[in-house]
Amino acid sequence: MAHAMKRTAAIALAAGLAIPGTIGTAVVLNTAPAFAQSIDTVNEATGSITVHKRTNHSELGSDHDGSDLGTGAPGEPLNGAQFSLQPLQLITDDATFAAAAGLKVSGETVVDADGNTVTPGTAQTGTTEGEGTVTFGDLAAGAYLLTETAAPASTDTVYIPAAPMIVYVPIANNDEWNRDVHVYPKNTELKTTKKVVDKDRQPVAGDKIDYTIDTNAPVMPQGRTLTEFSLNDYYNNKELLNPEIGALTLNGTALAEGTDYTVSTDAYTAGDKGDANTKTSFVFTEAGLQKLTDSKGGAIQVTIKAEVAKTVVKGGEGLDDGAVDNYADTTGATKRTDDSTTVDEPFKTPEEKVTSYFGAVRIVKKGEDGKVLQGAKFELHKVSSDATCDGVKAGADTKIETGDLVTDSNGKLFINNLHVTDVANSTETIDDTYCLVETEAPSGYQKLTAAIPFTLTAGEVTAATADDQVTTEVYNISKDVENTKRPEFSLPQTGGMGVVALVLAGLAILGGGAFAARRQNA
Repeated sequence: MAHAMKRTAAIALAAGLAIPGTIGTAVVLNTAPAFAQSIDTVNEATGSITVHKRTNHSELGSDHDGSDLGTGAPGEPLNGAQFSLQPLQLITDDATFAAAAGLKVSGETVVDADGNTVTPGTAQTGTTEGEGTVTFGDLAAGAYLLTETAAPASTDTVYIPAAPMIVYVPIANNDEWNRDVHVYPKNTELKTTKKVVDKDRQPVAGDKIDYTIDTNAPVMPQGRTLTEFSLNDYYNNKELLNPEIGALTLNGTALAEGTDYTVSTDAYTAGDKGDANTKTSFVFTEAGLQKLTDSKGGAIQVTIKAEVAKTVVKGGEGLDDGAVDNYADTTGATKRTDDSTTVDEPFKTPEEKVTSYFGAVRIVKKGEDGKVLQGAKFELHKVSSDATCDGVKAGADTKIETGDLVTDSNGKLFINNLHVTDVANSTETIDDTYCLVETEAPSGYQKLTAAIPFTLTAGEVTAATADDQVTTEVYNISKDVENTKRPEFSLPQTGGMGVVALVLAGLAILGGGAFAARRQNA
């Protein structure tokens, strides 16, 4: 009878090792069908627990028997995860064997088979390194509480930690004990990516800029469920105007607003995202959360178009610093499923920021004497790094539709909402050039035959704007354009009689020619 009791306890221990948060959807160490181990041999040697931290949100493994999976383990190694290991129940006899088999995690505590709270012992700590592993050695036979105390630090990713789990040493493996137990707790990784497409977009011509926010649906570790999930966009509503929200998609399929998610736009006053004063959130409903869970790491994307305001003086209603900043992050919460009393545990991805740059230019038309000239007409063109303004003519396909560019009575014109020539799409270095082509010169002046090149840099538009004292317009750079007068052609002046003599001499020559022609015909 005693032997039967020992055998039953050992089988219960092997079969009861369910490990929330490891690589399987229901990770249970397999029970040996022919099992010869018992309490008599469980303490013949110490054992170890090796934690293999893996991450890859698109993969989930299958049941595991505590062996080392080697290179066949799913996911990618993850270094920097911190764990603690605490003894719960050492195994020394039949009673402690049975007590260990009855332990389970309940909420924030561990309870025994009768529901009594079990206080864990002194913790050992370790951090995954190398191939994402940390080993706790020289362990007596027993049950241990393994807790991920800190997920790896990252500048662009948030890791949702595995739920606490009970690990047993040793593990029954057919007719022998596996004293070196390997466990594979899995992290869910989340990151938010923000992109802007503003290259060759000219707000002065009515162009809008495009934003894309990408993230992934979290794959919940065993023992956790997703309770909240939101995609968030932050911007300054004085700089970005009339946003147009495109489809919110999951793996390329549009989700239904109102059914799968809701959209809210509110004032943002936290002050931790530059000059952002507005927050738009895409909040997933219960139905949407279920779709995220079912997608097992599906790709989430939303697109937004917006107009860019004109450059204004500092503090004005518009773009007052040349830089249009836009931020995004993902927030949410998970909850452990082993106890209904547990609270939601929030998460938040590091924010992603993109910046676009726009500015204003003043053109001042002058004569050679410095006099300002009214009525000069221009077109604005732009060429890329492999071209120059040489040969750029009016009407070419490089023209930007700015509307009429005509100097006023002060000899000035202003071009607002121009994209800079050195940075595009937030991080891409470009080398563009603007070409100012005169199409009509002021009365009495020669039209310029060559286009006038100039650039507008991110550094210039983010510097302080200037305020034209006459027109009250603002600008980042000013360009003087000079015209020369047309030359005046006239007959030589040697006195009134000289002019008459020249005229009479010309008539005489013409008359003589006509007389000679008549004699020849005769």
